[in-house]
Amino acid sequence: MDDSILKKPSALTDAEFEIMKTHPMRGYKIMSQIPAMEPYLPGMYMHHEMVNGQGYPQGLTDKEIPLQAKIVSVADTFDAMTIDRPYSKGMELQPALERLRSFVGTRYQSDVVEALIVACNAGEVANGIVRQLATKRAATVVDEPQAPTATLVEEEEEILELMVA
Repeated sequence: MDDSILKKPSALTDAEFEIMKTHPMRGYKIMSQIPAMEPYLPGMYMHHEMVNGQGYPQGLTDKEIPLQAKIVSVADTFDAMTIDRPYSKGMELQPALERLRSFVGTRYQSDVVEALIVACNAGEVANGIVRQLATKRAATVVDEPQAPTATLVEEEEEILELMVA
């Protein structure tokens, strides 16, 4: 996606928004070439669907959207709301969570939003937090404004750094 759209300091035009709406399919096409990514493709492709059917790329409704995509959608929105951008400061935690809660029933599924709220209020979602993943790897949340990363540490102490787009 072109930086002129991603980092635009004002509202996107209709044409720019149509370009932005291509990113789920573009990401799907790229990541589907990597066999290990196959389980994550539904979440990647459908993360802009909304439970009321007003999302994209397919306009799916609640029961048609996989739980994985609903989780990615809430996480993606939370990230977008709380990170600093060159043209605006990210929202504080509680106002961001309340805004997410205001979208329950239209954009998001209630239990997904509530799970994020519980995790945030318990201190489980914050900079520097280390959590064990299902793969038995530990993930450290690292806040680096110029290049955010998630560092995965395997049991054998091998470290992999994954860039977060």
